[in-house]
Amino acid sequence: MVDIAVYKQKEKGVLKEILLSTGVPFGGISVDRAFEAFLESIFGSNVLDIFKTSYYEDFCLIFEEFEVKKRDLGGMKLRISIPLSLESLLKKENGSTLSTSLEKSQYNGLVTLKNKTITLDPSLLNSFFQEAIDGIVRIMQDMLDNLLCADLEHIIMVGGFSGSEIIRKVLRETFPSYRFFLPDEPELAVLKGAVYFGHIPNAVSSRVARFTYGVNISRRFRPEEDPENKMIVIDKVPRCKNVFFPMKRRGDQIETDKEYSFVFNSFKQNQHIFIATIYVTDDKKPKYIDDEGCKALGSLTLNVLNDSEKDAEIEQTIIFGETNLIFRAKQCGADNCVATSFDLLDKASVPDLLHK
Repeated sequence: MVDIAVYKQKEKGVLKEILLSTGVPFGGISVDRAFEAFLESIFGSNVLDIFKTSYYEDFCLIFEEFEVKKRDLGGMKLRISIPLSLESLLKKENGSTLSTSLEKSQYNGLVTLKNKTITLDPSLLNSFFQEAIDGIVRIMQDMLDNLLCADLEHIIMVGGFSGSEIIRKVLRETFPSYRFFLPDEPELAVLKGAVYFGHIPNAVSSRVARFTYGVNISRRFRPEEDPENKMIVIDKVPRCKNVFFPMKRRGDQIETDKEYSFVFNSFKQNQHIFIATIYVTDDKKPKYIDDEGCKALGSLTLNVLNDSEKDAEIEQTIIFGETNLIFRAKQCGADNCVATSFDLLDKASVPDLLHK
C-alpha cells in the first residue's frame, strides 16, 4: 500500500492537511506479485506450489534476496540464486532442466543462467514495477492537478518502497518541476515520525475527514423523497425515522480538539430517556443510518430532565483528537451530560471501515 497525502506548513512548523489522503494498492507487494508470476511462467504453477509448501524456507530465501536487491537496482541487471531444491523439483515434476525451461519461456534472451544464478535484464526488472509506477503516477497527477496544490513545491518520499531507485527515477522524470526529498533511512522515517508525533501531538492542526460522521434524527416525512416504510407518527406528526444527519462530511476540514455541535429536539414531549448514537460511513452524502456501509460507532444514554410540555433540546457534539474521537450529549439548560471517547487506532472497538 502506498499512501499519498498533501500538507501545507503553517506557523511554527504546524501542518495542515489540504487534500484527502489516498491509499493505493501499488506498493512493493505488487512488484512481488509480478516477480512470482515470472517464476511461475518459468517453473510452472504446479512446481511453484509444491516448492512453496514443501520447501518454504528456500521459497522465502528467494523472495528475501529479491526484496533487498529490488530497492537498490536501477538500470542494472538483477541476479537471483536458484536453490537446488527448486531445480530438482522442476526435473522431477516436469522432466525439464532450468536451462531448457528458460529457453522455452517468453523470457528467452532476457534471462541468463550461470552457476545456479539467473540474471535478469534491466528491462525485465523494470516491467515488474510497471503496475506500481502507473498507479502511483496516475494518483499523484490527479492530486497535483487540484487547484489546492497550485503552490506545492516539494515532494517527500518515505517508507520502504521509496527506497527503490526505479521508483525514485521515474517520479523525478515524470514530475521534474518539483523538488524531491528522501531521508537517509526512508524505511525508518514512518516509525520516527510516529515517535515525533507522540511527543508533539499538535504537529497537525487540521486534517481532512476520511469519513462522514453523523447522528440519527427523525425529521418531518417527505413523501416525494422518503420510503413509505420509514414513516412514523410522533405526536400526530408524520416523521421519517433513521435519517442520517451529517455532523462532518468526508472531505471536510476538521480541526484538532475543536467542538462540532448541533442542537436537536427530543422525539416526544415528556421524554425521559434520550439515546444518542454516532454513525460513520465513507459515503459523502448518506441519507439513512441503515444505508449500506453505514456503521454505528457507539451510543450514549442521557436522562432527560423535563419539567415542561416543550420538547427537550439536546446538544450533540463531536471532537476530533489526534487519534481519538469524543462524542458528547447534553441537555440544553440543564447540567446533565454524558460523553465517551473512541480510540480510532483500536481495531477491536471501532468498525472495520475506519482501518481501510
